[in-house]
Amino acid sequence: MMQRFAGTPGKSGIPMPYAGVARYSVRWILPTKRFRAAEARIAPRDAVQKPRGFLWHLRGILEILLLFLILSIAMYLVGGTVNASMRPRSSMSQTFYFCAGTALTIG
Repeated sequence: MMQRFAGTPGKSGIPMPYAGVARYSVRWILPTKRFRAAEARIAPRDAVQKPRGFLWHLRGILEILLLFLILSIAMYLVGGTVNASMRPRSSMSQTFYFCAGTALTIG
């Protein structure tokens, strides 16, 4: 059975059941040659909200990485890590390397 269109088919093109509900024209949903750049603008609220939601879903992993960073700095400042070959104080990068290796081994 063929659906009837609201108004003239050339103007709206929206089937009858959706004629009163649709907020956007079919041209906005299905871009054609007449697609205008003004209809494709991104709202600033959406541009900020999407990355914020992405970071919110990654908050557990980011908290673990922050804890690793804090504990590594504490080990460097308080723990007195030393180089195994000649016993001088190890650098910050060597301390991070040691902590990462220990975390991978234990985890």
